[in-house]
Amino acid sequence: TLDRAASKIQAFARMIAAQTQLEIAIYAATIIQTFVRQQIEASRYIREQLIFDSARAIQNSYRCFRARRELLAGLYIAWWCQSAYRGCVARQLAAYMFLDRKATCIQRAWKSHKSVGTFWKLRRAVVYAQNRYRSKLAFRELCRLRREARDLPKVAAERDQLKEEMERLKM
Repeated sequence: TLDRAASKIQAFARMIAAQTQLEIAIYAATIIQTFVRQQIEASRYIREQLIFDSARAIQNSYRCFRARRELLAGLYIAWWCQSAYRGCVARQLAAYMFLDRKATCIQRAWKSHKSVGTFWKLRRAVVYAQNRYRSKLAFRELCRLRREARDLPKVAAERDQLKEEMERLKM
């Protein structure tokens, strides 16, 4: 009887110690996860800011290029029209400019189409990486639960506790 009482006290003390260790481990994991998330978010923010700034610089350069090109085209048209005879030469130049505008429009649409494809490829890659990461975490949790399920003293203690509870309910 004293041995049983001592065993129960020891089991209870081990349970309290295990719970304390579990709480400490959970707290440490939470701290680590918070730190990692902060680092990931900071690097993502910097990367997005860099992309945003790069896109703005590219857009600005393109606008300047386009304005310069249109200005030069306008000057060229004016010079050509003034130096050429009426009619045929001016109409031919206008036709070439119209074709150039069409080609520019087609090129712009094609480049936009290509960039959308790249975006979706990157998005699929990110979703795949996230899926792999979550799968890895779930697998680790499954392994941990299996290890706990194989812990025979713990299972025996739960069985004994359920037997005592059944006996208490029978009375």
